[in-house]
Amino acid sequence: PTYLPTDDPAEFNFFFDAASRQCCCVAPERFYDPGSDIAQRLAAAGGADGGQPGVQPSMDIFSAGCVIAELFLDGNPLFSLSRLLQYRRGAIAGSALAADIPDGEVAGLVQHMLQLDPAARHSAAEYLERWAGVFPGAPMAAYMDRAGPDARMRALHEEMDEVPDQMCEITASVACANVRNCALPSSRSLGIKVLLRCNRRPASGDLELAVPYLVALASDPSPRVRAEAVVGLRDLLVGVRQLAPINVNIFDDYVVPHLQALAGDGSSMVRSMLASVLGDVADASSSVAAGPGAGPAGGAMRALVSRLSFDAAEVKHVLLCSFPRLYEHGLQSLSHIITYLNDRDCWFLRAAFFDVVFAAAVQISWQASREYIVPLINLADSEVFVAVSALRALVRLVPQMSPAMLWDKLVEVQALHAVPPLRRGAREFVDFALANAALPLPPDTARLALDIARLELPQPAVEPPAEPLVEPPAEPPAEPAEERLVRIRDIG
Repeated sequence: PTYLPTDDPAEFNFFFDAASRQCCCVAPERFYDPGSDIAQRLAAAGGADGGQPGVQPSMDIFSAGCVIAELFLDGNPLFSLSRLLQYRRGAIAGSALAADIPDGEVAGLVQHMLQLDPAARHSAAEYLERWAGVFPGAPMAAYMDRAGPDARMRALHEEMDEVPDQMCEITASVACANVRNCALPSSRSLGIKVLLRCNRRPASGDLELAVPYLVALASDPSPRVRAEAVVGLRDLLVGVRQLAPINVNIFDDYVVPHLQALAGDGSSMVRSMLASVLGDVADASSSVAAGPGAGPAGGAMRALVSRLSFDAAEVKHVLLCSFPRLYEHGLQSLSHIITYLNDRDCWFLRAAFFDVVFAAAVQISWQASREYIVPLINLADSEVFVAVSALRALVRLVPQMSPAMLWDKLVEVQALHAVPPLRRGAREFVDFALANAALPLPPDTARLALDIARLELPQPAVEPPAEPLVEPPAEPPAEPAEERLVRIRDIG
């Protein structure tokens, strides 16, 4: 109905508040008091509108002003039914309606649209012209002027730079409404980029809006879209600094269980991408943890890391890069990555193990270094690249080595002096051992280190240039310019 009685809220609740949100966006002139002219005409017409004019554009302008105000009030409705009726009677000043809206231009727009006098409100075209800076045309044009979801998504992506921050939530809603209906994987990838660019200011509202769509896209038929959804989920989560109380368990109860399904994905690219984001997800979960047990040390996250630890070599290689952070959060242990040294066919995995030890040496305890890491450092690996990485890791572990271990490694390093690619690394290890040993070296160990340090690094031999086997032909003498000119004239 166009008109509603002020003394009976049942009709309003039935037609306009079925969800019980206590929100009223109906223009005040649509309400009538008992005994008024409108009430008498409606009674004479048997409850119908009784010849009264229908909904006018000025009424829709008032409703649009209420919706705009709600967008800039963090989703809180501007009017309930009782508050609107108070405003209709003049108990609430119009200047107080938009006082809580931070943007001055938007506040002026809302205040003008919510005037009690319908004749004082402008038309929609006049508002678009006068407040052009508040109404960006890009997302609305992309949504209204394109035929299908794929075209709309491409238009949104192209025009994202023109969308101001205050309209990002509307643009994200447009993207969410279209991204799952796109037929092309490239369009769904663009939708992920649009959602991430709309999240310019980390907030729980943006998280609640975009995370379900990114989680759904992580099950997309296209491996490329699944991988980009995983990365997009990581980028969205690392920007969150606080969560609403109802969302404090979003990692353990929602995000990580959906990521676990990707651990068995048929594409190694997706599994590798999943392994690359686990460190960031663990950091994000820890930063918003609300108390003991709410951090990343949940059983679901630990099970996910454990499953990827026994995946293909390329996935384990990516997971190794996140080991320092996963180890810090208690999600991965040294016993997981030590098994990587048993893979004799993947030299890059063994080299990555020593590179991780080099990066995480400070976090590894002395007992773990002496009992697990140092005995496993094999300087005689068949791949020179692995031996170089092992030497670098050994240098970082010198302060944690006992004199007996240091003696054993010095004996191994002495043999490396004959291997040209390892000579310089061996010398660096010896120099560092002499300067940074945890305890004073026993005389025999110190003597061995000094003997190795005194060894001269062989200089590359400079060979004389080889004489050519055949004398190059002598160049003919330069011909005078006058004779060359005469010849050319004779030929002509």
